[in-house]
Amino acid sequence: MAMTSEQRRKARMKRYGLTVEQYEDMAKLWNHTCWICEQPDPHGRRLAVDHDASTGLVRGLLCTDCNRGIGLMGHDPERLERAARYLRDANTPQWWDEPA
Repeated sequence: MAMTSEQRRKARMKRYGLTVEQYEDMAKLWNHTCWICEQPDPHGRRLAVDHDASTGLVRGLLCTDCNRGIGLMGHDPERLERAARYLRDANTPQWWDEPA
């Protein structure tokens, strides 16, 4: 017998040690917007539960794009900071001539 969408949702939350109610409380905290870009999910999906894969600690709720973005950057804060610095600095003429 196939699981209902509610059963799938509960199973997904259980994977992160959350109840559906806890997820909803977290979502309400940020008005159902991504904790990084502060926008609703651009694809109309529920916000993803972001967690530290090594500790299992739930960090927050992210839209699909932000969740994928930090995943593609290896969940590495230093790499993400360098990427942000690059985006800021690359908007100035000849930014590459100046040492970091």
